[in-house]
Amino acid sequence: MKLAAGDSNATLSVSGPNGFYVRAFSESGSPSIDLIRSGGTADGLYRYEVTAASSETKTTVKPMDNGRGGADDATEKVAVSTSGSFYANGGIIADQAKMIEKN
Repeated sequence: MKLAAGDSNATLSVSGPNGFYVRAFSESGSPSIDLIRSGGTADGLYRYEVTAASSETKTTVKPMDNGRGGADDATEKVAVSTSGSFYANGGIIADQAKMIEKN
């Protein structure tokens, strides 16, 4: 997923073999993760998910009086997300089609 210019609060989560899990957050721009430095050294299947708030807004159903002198905003940012997987082999991201052929 390519983040648009107005997207914000992006989170990248990656999970993999042997209980590997890491998360990165960026208020603006794309978060990134170095798998090796984060401990993702095992060969195998890794899964990722990217979530962010887009610059697009939508109207909420009904603003609620939060008791602080006025109603909550009647709009909220629209969430965007994507997920997928990749194979790591020998410390590099491998071609998924070739890894499937080997198995």
